[in-house]
Amino acid sequence: MGLDSGHPERVTLFADGKATDLGGDLAGALELAKAERAWAWIEVLSPTDEQWHHLTSTLALNRLAVEDMREQEQRTKLDRYGQHAFMVLHPARYDDAAEEVSLGELDIYLGRDFLITRRSPTTPPPTEALERVKASTALATLGPRGAGYALLDDVVDGYQPVLDGLAEDIDQIDDSLFSRSEDDVAARIYKLSRQVGRFQRAVSPLETLLTAARKSLSGTDPLLLLGEGGTAADGRSPEADSPGWAEAGPGAGPATAATPDPARPTGDAARGGEHRRRRALLEALLRDVQDHARRVDAHAAEMHSTLSNALSLAMTLASERATEISLEQSVQAKKVSSWAAIFAVPTVLAGVWGMNFRFMPELEQAWGYPAALATMAAACVGLYAAFKKRNWL
Repeated sequence: MGLDSGHPERVTLFADGKATDLGGDLAGALELAKAERAWAWIEVLSPTDEQWHHLTSTLALNRLAVEDMREQEQRTKLDRYGQHAFMVLHPARYDDAAEEVSLGELDIYLGRDFLITRRSPTTPPPTEALERVKASTALATLGPRGAGYALLDDVVDGYQPVLDGLAEDIDQIDDSLFSRSEDDVAARIYKLSRQVGRFQRAVSPLETLLTAARKSLSGTDPLLLLGEGGTAADGRSPEADSPGWAEAGPGAGPATAATPDPARPTGDAARGGEHRRRRALLEALLRDVQDHARRVDAHAAEMHSTLSNALSLAMTLASERATEISLEQSVQAKKVSSWAAIFAVPTVLAGVWGMNFRFMPELEQAWGYPAALATMAAACVGLYAAFKKRNWL
């Protein structure tokens, strides 16, 4: 039964490290997986309720995990459901023109012989990770665990361009802080800080997720990445020297710790050694992804701190500029007031002497007009000297 939802979906079968594209033939992939001890990578986008029911019943999926996959908008996490596990990752892209971080969602359901990926409509298909597993026999033979690693690594690697874009914009903000630009730098810083915060919320949980995945490799906390209580992707049971693992696959009794058997066949010992090598490989791969995720998280935290400091500095500079403007306006107001006072004196005197009264002093004196002008000039000079002394002019 295919999952035809109007969007192309793929079912890829991996057997002996080789991949076969089966289109949307889910039933055929599962039959081949059981017959050839292979595993299937199932990609879905928008299944209907009937198709979800078919997936859930056919693969014995956990209903809580399926509800999360159907609703989407989940946080970055890793949940365990017995022999299955459910991961939520958030691929990210950066729109430099809009200065926005675009977060998608990639849900990953891992079983012992299958892996299901469900992405949001805005998230690109995990083609690069799929092609990487197809091209690597080592990853393909790790089963769904290898594919889970490839998806994790692909998502974490995609965070670096986001960091580069954010770093470039932060450098531009540093340059504009002291440039006396008319742009609203504080608003830009605040917006960018919110974008970094969204990015951090997607990245920070990866440390815990990968720590749990790596811890499962020791056998003390078995997660699905190694197939809790069941067989490995190649049909072999987990190695006997790992405590807490069951000796058989589905239908077996309670898990019991294995004890060394001197009479154990050489083939079992060889398979145990191969399993140890695969476990060591997966642990090294996950450690590399974890180191990368840790660096990304640290860089994002540093950016958030830088932006917080930049916002504080921008507000301080804005306050200083407002104070400078206020002082400048005060100086200009003093100058205007001083000149207004100086010109007011001759205006008042001229207005008084210009009144057409019949009896006024100095009307008959020859020195009356020069005396009036001299009085006005003296008053103006006196006021100018007084304002200049007080630095108003």
